[in-house]
Amino acid sequence: MLQSLIHSLKTRKRYRRSAMVVAVGAIALGLVSQVAAPYLISTSLVRNGMEEAVEQWFGHEATIEGAPELHFWPHPHIILKDVSIRETEDPASRLIAHVDNLSASFELFQALRGNLVFEDFDLVRPKLFALRTASGDIDWSMDGLLNDAVKKVRSNAGNTAIGKDLDAAIGEVTIEDGSVEISDANGQHKTSLTAVNGTVEWPQLSSAISSRLTGTLRDKTFTLSFSSAKPLTLLAGRNADADLSLSSDLFSGQFSGTANLATYAFLAGSFSINMPRVPDILNWLDIHVTGLDRLNQLSLKGQMMTAGNALRFEQVSLQANEASATGIMDLVASDGARPRLTGTLAFDKLNFSAIIAALSPQPQTAGQDDVTPAALLGDLLDLDLRLSATEAQLGPLPLRNAAVSLINTHQMARVDLVDSSIDGGRLTGQISAPEGRLTDSADLRLSLRDVDLASVSRRFGVEAIVPEANGSAELALHLAKPLGLATMSDLSGSLRLSARNGRLNGIDLAAIRQLAGQSAYFALKDVSDGDILFDRMDISATIADGVAELGEARLDGPSDLIVLSGLVPLETQGLALSANIYAETDGTPSNDPLMMFIGGAWPTPVFWPMAKPPQP
Repeated sequence: MLQSLIHSLKTRKRYRRSAMVVAVGAIALGLVSQVAAPYLISTSLVRNGMEEAVEQWFGHEATIEGAPELHFWPHPHIILKDVSIRETEDPASRLIAHVDNLSASFELFQALRGNLVFEDFDLVRPKLFALRTASGDIDWSMDGLLNDAVKKVRSNAGNTAIGKDLDAAIGEVTIEDGSVEISDANGQHKTSLTAVNGTVEWPQLSSAISSRLTGTLRDKTFTLSFSSAKPLTLLAGRNADADLSLSSDLFSGQFSGTANLATYAFLAGSFSINMPRVPDILNWLDIHVTGLDRLNQLSLKGQMMTAGNALRFEQVSLQANEASATGIMDLVASDGARPRLTGTLAFDKLNFSAIIAALSPQPQTAGQDDVTPAALLGDLLDLDLRLSATEAQLGPLPLRNAAVSLINTHQMARVDLVDSSIDGGRLTGQISAPEGRLTDSADLRLSLRDVDLASVSRRFGVEAIVPEANGSAELALHLAKPLGLATMSDLSGSLRLSARNGRLNGIDLAAIRQLAGQSAYFALKDVSDGDILFDRMDISATIADGVAELGEARLDGPSDLIVLSGLVPLETQGLALSANIYAETDGTPSNDPLMMFIGGAWPTPVFWPMAKPPQP
């Protein structure tokens, strides 16, 4: 047993000696390599290899103006200065990219064998220059290794097995103070992204990618995070998993799922967008949109899925100020036609007046160039939406269980209040454009059915002569000017109002008869302490250029009949009416009515009794 123990100790000592010899040898070899490397590997060799690698990546000519620096501690790497990539060798040709300092690592032993492989790039002040074509596409002029790899994957139906000749090593790419400039072909308009910083982790072209970058666009800093297990598949226009987030103090957005960058991009996954201050975004974009200053916070999230040329949004949750909605939407793109947004959204609260305001241009001061939200959207896509709300507001009218249809295309612009309940009855309505443009003129229709007329009147601020009855009304108007710009003088149309079995508060018929025999004229306040019972009330009027003409207004009561006719200029609220008040016996009106002229202006009219015509 003692001999076995002694043998075991000797064996362990030999192993330790062998391990120490190997370790010392490796260290010595490393030190010798570090010391000898500058003599074994020339700077020009690495420089030429790096220049060739840059040209392979971009597919264009690269020139290095600065003197290269070759370092071997703490790891072998080369630093190139003042690197330019141009379309051709001609120094006057288009500049595609420029890097102040470009650093890349390489394997020492592979370099000793003449096989230079660069990875882990550091780019200091890189600048990319791209062109925006007339069709809106952006030309990056990337015709090199990445482009070849993408073509290979595309031809392989998304398979990332691209072969060693294309599967280049990249590693970690660090960007410091970079910029991207996108110019029109004529160079008159430029978009610049500056202060680009961050890292991109991409071990090889065929492997997964993850990145986090920050940049400044128009004085606002954005943070972009992106990752994908198969970036080449994604770039080749095939389906691939992707996670994307973009954030700033203006807005934040996120997508996680499957994406495809083909002509009709495919997206399937979860998304969210949050805009804490919509007016700030519009100001940043230098877009002036009438009415959106009232929209503060806006957020949208849900699931999206692409089917053919349609992008479907499901489980949508929308928050706009204090209003929230859920529903489903589809965005359909067709060749030769504008995209079309359709869908159904159910709101808890909906301001119908805000929808009308969004469709309406507003008075502008000199130098303003505001557009409406509808005009802004109308330039981008067609709308066909169905909206519903538990609670809604139309001016001073509170509605319940409202259903709204919104259509906006080049051929048609229409908002339908399909149904709603108010004050015990129903309200429906429609705003439409005769030629599909609400910015030119509009038609307005409102229909009230079996509503409490007194409640509706008081909501509009009417306190004098209020009908206490359930009734119906039909209003049809044509506006010669756009909504928001039209005045009373721009209105034409018709009005019909009817009610049964009620009373007209704020007017005393007995006092009118008494004062008619005593005074040459008197005011409404002199005869306002009373009411008039009626079995039936019918009012019809036509409106032309802002003046309403009463064809006939009849108030048929148990013992009296009142008939009105005349003109009412809506803008001044003036009155020019004639009134005949008949006493009735068994439903038959008398032959000698009390005739009056009603003038002045609402709500303080003046009554002038008229002499009866002589009897024949």
